[in-house]
Amino acid sequence: MRRWVTYILFIMATVGVNARQYTETQPDSTYYSCALELILKRDYEKARSVLHQGLTFATGEMRIKSIQKIGLSWYFEGCVLKLQNKNKEAYRCFIEARKSFQEISDKGDEMSVLKQMAEIEKRFYSADEAMKRYNEVVNIARQIPDTLMWIDALKGQSGVLKELGEWEEYLQLSLRLDSLMSNVGDVNIQMELNYERGDNAQNLWGNDALAESFYLKNLSLIPNLQEEVRNSQLFITSLRLCDLKIAQKKYDDALKYNTCCLSCYASEFGLASANRYSPYRNRAYIYQKMGLKDSAFCCMDSLFLSHQLKSVSMETVAGHYVQRGLLYANFDEYDLAIADYKYADSLLSVRYPEDSNSRMHILLAMANCWYHKKDFAVAKKNYSHYSVLCKSKYGDQSMEYANSLYYLANIEGFTNEKQVGCKDYRQAAILLKELIKKQLRYLPTNARTKYWNDLSDILWNMTAYAVKIGVKQEPFACDAYNALVFSKGLLLESERSMRNLLRQSGTEEDLALYNKMLLLQSRLTEVERATGKGTENANELYSQIDQIDKQLASKCSFYGNYTQFLNTQYQDIKNALKEGEVAIDFTDFKLDSVHCYAAYVLRKEWEYPLLVPLFNQNQLDSLYNTVNNITDRLYHFPYSQSLLKLCWESLSHYIHLGETVYYVPAGTLHQLSLESVAVTSDSILGDQYHFIRLSSTREICRQELQQTGHTSAVLYGGLYYDVDLSVMDAESKKYDISRLFALRGGAMVSDSVYRYLPMTQEEVNSIADLLGDCRIDATIYTGTQGTEESFFHLDGQAPQIIHLATHGFYYTPTDAENVSRLAGYQNAMLLSGVIMSGGNAGWKGTMLPEGVLDGIMTADDISRLNLKGADLVVLSACDTGLGSINSEGVFGLQRAFKKAGVQTLVMSLWGVSDWTTKEFMVHFYRNLTENGWNKRKAFEDAKAFIRQTYPEPFYWAGFIMLD
Repeated sequence: MRRWVTYILFIMATVGVNARQYTETQPDSTYYSCALELILKRDYEKARSVLHQGLTFATGEMRIKSIQKIGLSWYFEGCVLKLQNKNKEAYRCFIEARKSFQEISDKGDEMSVLKQMAEIEKRFYSADEAMKRYNEVVNIARQIPDTLMWIDALKGQSGVLKELGEWEEYLQLSLRLDSLMSNVGDVNIQMELNYERGDNAQNLWGNDALAESFYLKNLSLIPNLQEEVRNSQLFITSLRLCDLKIAQKKYDDALKYNTCCLSCYASEFGLASANRYSPYRNRAYIYQKMGLKDSAFCCMDSLFLSHQLKSVSMETVAGHYVQRGLLYANFDEYDLAIADYKYADSLLSVRYPEDSNSRMHILLAMANCWYHKKDFAVAKKNYSHYSVLCKSKYGDQSMEYANSLYYLANIEGFTNEKQVGCKDYRQAAILLKELIKKQLRYLPTNARTKYWNDLSDILWNMTAYAVKIGVKQEPFACDAYNALVFSKGLLLESERSMRNLLRQSGTEEDLALYNKMLLLQSRLTEVERATGKGTENANELYSQIDQIDKQLASKCSFYGNYTQFLNTQYQDIKNALKEGEVAIDFTDFKLDSVHCYAAYVLRKEWEYPLLVPLFNQNQLDSLYNTVNNITDRLYHFPYSQSLLKLCWESLSHYIHLGETVYYVPAGTLHQLSLESVAVTSDSILGDQYHFIRLSSTREICRQELQQTGHTSAVLYGGLYYDVDLSVMDAESKKYDISRLFALRGGAMVSDSVYRYLPMTQEEVNSIADLLGDCRIDATIYTGTQGTEESFFHLDGQAPQIIHLATHGFYYTPTDAENVSRLAGYQNAMLLSGVIMSGGNAGWKGTMLPEGVLDGIMTADDISRLNLKGADLVVLSACDTGLGSINSEGVFGLQRAFKKAGVQTLVMSLWGVSDWTTKEFMVHFYRNLTENGWNKRKAFEDAKAFIRQTYPEPFYWAGFIMLD
């Protein structure tokens, strides 16, 4: 639930400072002195009356000063009213203030008024009018000039554009703002820049450590400010840090920063001021999150004390009742919560319409309470009314309306209104997909992950909703499946498509900029590992990366729409299927807090896909426990029967023997080879069906585009892992790869070493001979030649076949703590990889000659390459198919090579035997060269050969092929 927090102190401190500032020099006039005293006492109306009387005889400088003070009295009164949420009255005051400042050409104070008017228009009236007001401020600020006010106005416009979803304009303005703020040395602007970067780090990138470092930097700058603004800046910085710690669930730290906020307010406001108690709102929320009910309500009691004061506004009182209602709801006291919500709404209804933000927030909160009370009829009435208001206020194409339909559909599921619920959910999903397609292309890569995570629940939860209400094969199954296709691999596809667009349409300057960003990202990884996040060096690198990222996003949006892949739907996929083909798309989701699995079955002749519920994660975990988590045992008969019952039995009714089965794994199924599961003691599932494993069903639509002819190959095998440093230096200098990896390096320590694999030399020699017979030019890297540098040299000039016969690795962050070379990394892309020539030097922490790479080629390294054109990459190594699994797929070597542009991957799901792997690979390539380059058939025949020779699943079941 969103917290109700406002930066009240900054406004009030500004009001107080300005009033004192303008009373320091008083002309020799009794009426003028009297008026200034009245302004200080906040008796603004009487002050204006005195000033207007004085204007009847004032001339020259006295007249100008009197008109200025009339304007200031209106301005101060407007600030106070705005603070009390009396926005209409405040706006009228600002209009009058502006008239006075315009009369005497007081541009500085006119800008302050325009900014306040824009903030009110943004919140309550018109975003377009707010943009006009900010534009007026920009124009005046450039004339004077006033850089700080200019920056404030641009930030205001940026906020409006973001709320409107005008991402292209938002991106352009962000670049302009960054450039302006970075080139000014004033401490106030430095702090504004740090706030901007900290807010972006937290809200756009999801990088809390980076955000904290920028906020802490501002704390250190506060002593350099003028004394009269230190308190307000201390409050603003502490409040940001408090909110950050709440988001991180570090509640003790949050309380520490909230105490600082309380101290700031105590020094600024007296006991008779209602504002003094405001920070208790945040404190109550912190205690709520900590589960400390009594402490939370104690804070609410402190807030309610202010109700006795004359200065407290009706809006403030209503806000307190709403927050107490939220507390009651959090502690399951829904009747008390509803009573508080109703009272708050009754207060607000006197002044505000029902579609005001505050009253709509209350309506939604009450609907949630009725839902938890299981009074679904009343809950539906509230959700329905909320949806009507959202449509009227924000429009039928807005995110707010999409969310309201999602809430409504869920409650309709509980009231057994299946058809209506499906209709509302379908509309919500369509709206959301259109918004994402419109906005995603304008977002920098750093911002896409958080953007997607914040919006994706509606789409990911669609299958759970369908299962819950009993959807099988009907229109809503098609809607839910389209949501799944849209969501799976969205971030991977968007980044890959953006890269391709840059390479196809970008200038040399664009590509140089892109490569510079990759270089900085590589350097940042090492800096953060060595010195931690949030250091000065890391912050500077982040700022440079962010600037380049925004520039590239802007250029790509101009070159074309790289999100076309999001248009793929069920109709496209089923039309691409041929006779005798079926597609199975697995998905996992939470249903009533249980991690469940289901699958969509697609056939060319079906109008709609079939949704088949399968099993839950607990059942699969129990099966793993039965075999002591030794994965290859699951493929043995009779353990395999339990696995088949979970994953296949319910699906087998819809698939005919001998058919081609395309399938896309999800969740733990990424770690399994479905085709290798034993059906009987002497047959496997792959004997009965022709399985093709895909990263996405979108690949079915791309089959016609896949290449068939092959003319070049690069093979790695028989690598020496212990190499003299002088030899490594000599091998390194053969290649110019400075564009991407020149800044990698450093010394690390570990006791483990990698041993020479004798069969890999025979393996690549045999494969080279087979390819040579087909007139495919094969380049072999062996011994000391198979360095990282040699592989990175393939960037932008990839052969059609790449074969890596070496050691592979994958560690979880916990396991990596015992490996000095990897300790400290959390990203799975840095914890998986392959070992190249000389890799033991890097693994053991030997200091390398300058510019020499350490031979530990991670998935992160590979992901930055351009291997487009590589039709087949074979990873003849251990654990190359493993990685960290989430809704985006497997983060590891699989994702790295797909991101680099590779079409087909051959990998392993566990440690593989050197001897049998060599036999498998040689037979695979022999089959390829003899069967007209049918990759899938060659792969299946090689597995069958090894299975016949070595029946134990350990030797063959772990190999998988992925398109």
